[in-house]
Amino acid sequence: MCLMMKFEGRLLFAVMMKAKLYFLIILTVLSFFFVSCSDGKLDRYYFNKSSDPILLYVNNGKIILNDGDNVVLEREGKLYKIPNISYDFRKDNSVFLPSCDGNYAIIGNIDNPYVVNLNDGSKTEIDKDIILYTTKYYPWSADNKFLTLAEGNTIKIVDLRTLKTNTKNLDVEAQNAIFIGSLLYFESKGKIYKIANDSQPKFITNGYLLSVDDKYNIYLYRNLNMKETKIYKVDKHGSEKEIAYIDEPVVYNRIYGNLFIAMTKGDKGMRYADYELINLKTSKHITIKNGSGNIDVFPVLSRNGDISIKFVSSDYTELIDTRDGTSKILKNFIPYTDSDRKFSIDIYRNIPLDLNEIVQIKKDENGFSIVSVDTDNKKNKTIADFKY
Repeated sequence: MCLMMKFEGRLLFAVMMKAKLYFLIILTVLSFFFVSCSDGKLDRYYFNKSSDPILLYVNNGKIILNDGDNVVLEREGKLYKIPNISYDFRKDNSVFLPSCDGNYAIIGNIDNPYVVNLNDGSKTEIDKDIILYTTKYYPWSADNKFLTLAEGNTIKIVDLRTLKTNTKNLDVEAQNAIFIGSLLYFESKGKIYKIANDSQPKFITNGYLLSVDDKYNIYLYRNLNMKETKIYKVDKHGSEKEIAYIDEPVVYNRIYGNLFIAMTKGDKGMRYADYELINLKTSKHITIKNGSGNIDVFPVLSRNGDISIKFVSSDYTELIDTRDGTSKILKNFIPYTDSDRKFSIDIYRNIPLDLNEIVQIKKDENGFSIVSVDTDNKKNKTIADFKY
């Protein structure tokens, strides 16, 4: 699953709707980790009666929680405090954006973010502009080794293994960049280039860069007469294929791992905009109409965007597998209220792993438990149990 900020209302899509951005950078939360740790590397952590933990990430047999200002790893029924991190990610301006494999995260606040190694708590400060950059572009490489930020005529590449930053200066302005393997891909004014081994930029094709996968397939989009958008896949040999077509004007778009989400302008304004979900890996295109203005869609980043949550006002919650379009309506979850919106699943305490499984944290008078619940809420399997 590939962020966490407080949310209010609709997805971070609207630049004019700041609170949404906060949530997604939180939710963008639900992503990724497979840390190896031992009692000797991280200090043990224990809940107490004043604890109020939330889930940040669940996947790959690993669970990350936030309890007050503490970031905590659950492993084999024990809790460990990740050092050098002190943030409550339910507060405004707090950022938690993990890499796809969960070994690293952008953590901090909007004015002072860091890249943190979640194995040992080591960190390096990064430019605060990366927070604004990540509201549109996906900064982590598909091989989980680099974080890339394009800014003017400069591209900054953070090697996650060493937390060292390398700077690449260009003769042109770059709007987006991706470094994977030994190759640097970047977009400049509607053209996409590649740089190999510090050579001169090589023109690839026209378009706006979305992502590059671990097989070096490039994904991009092109606007046609400002009313239509086409998404393409270009393989490493240069062969190009159209994989999706949007026949309405796109007012906002965002990439989350494998998932490209666009909002198309509704007749009654942004609140009524429709959602276009396109899984780049499978080319599956899903349109969600929003004539009522009561729908919100959030990608589950721990699943690299392959699973999304669809909220329909206070009525129900639906999980969508963006790989093939199958979906499942959730039942029997206690409603969660945030501001003037009511959802039938509390995303701070329930993280979907698939259409048939949600990991949930529960509190009782004796402590906390983490359980796996099927989406019909018929079976519970305890993952970990923590007494005061």
